[in-house]
Amino acid sequence: MIIKKQYNINGEKVYIALTCILLVIISVFKLSYVNREFFVTDYSVYVFLFMPFLLYKALADMKDDMTRMSFNWICVIPMSMYLYRKQFDVLITYSIMGMLSTFLAMNRKQLSISRFLSVSSGFVMLNLVSIYGVGRQLVYNSINEGYIYYCVHNIIKNAKMFGFSEASEGYYNMLEIMPMRVMNRYFIAKNIVQYGIIPVLAIMFTIVAALSAIAYTGYKKGRYFSMMAAVTINIQIICYFLSNIGILENSVYEIIFHGNPTYSVCVLALVCIMFVSKTAPAQKPLRSR
Repeated sequence: MIIKKQYNINGEKVYIALTCILLVIISVFKLSYVNREFFVTDYSVYVFLFMPFLLYKALADMKDDMTRMSFNWICVIPMSMYLYRKQFDVLITYSIMGMLSTFLAMNRKQLSISRFLSVSSGFVMLNLVSIYGVGRQLVYNSINEGYIYYCVHNIIKNAKMFGFSEASEGYYNMLEIMPMRVMNRYFIAKNIVQYGIIPVLAIMFTIVAALSAIAYTGYKKGRYFSMMAAVTINIQIICYFLSNIGILENSVYEIIFHGNPTYSVCVLALVCIMFVSKTAPAQKPLRSR
């Protein structure tokens, strides 16, 4: 019994130490990228992909809610740096994953909404700030008729349900000649122009539904890593869709989804976790001191 208790304490220290090292790496990558001193790519995005798994293991070994809440707030600090460039897709993804990691790590037999919100308050706050930022961008664009918003809105508005839409193609061509054009940023808008909005939405909803089913199955079977991997990919796909149709601006995912071997390897690793991860051991209720 003493050996098992010592193992739990050592495991908690190891996971906390690894998470803190990861936070330092993320901060270095992000700050270097912002200042353009050493890196031309924001490598912190790739590190963030696997942080929730380590966060879950660290939180699962902690004994009280106050420790979990304090640790969560520490983990929020590097994520908040994405507010500098208003990269809300990354902020939304990992604030949701932070809340999910907290939920899975806590004893759900004794879990209440107020207790969960207090422990995950750092991630909840970051998520609310991100949603507010997205909403503020949308209101600003709708009032000022931003050029990107205007073109993408009219692509969707004039798209035929099936087949070719001449009006939509005109607006897509306007996007193509933009001075700050990012390759493949409007991949979904282009497909809406070519094939219509219904087939594109059908494919999108099918992918999201399949990943949601995998996540639900993983949760029911106690395969939490599988669930977390499926949710991570799912949220990124939804954010990618939203950035493609002009809702999310300054987005990371419209760039990293195409022609990026590093990101492709990371997603492949998430897919492997999604299908290979084992069932988590059953949670035991915490003993009262």
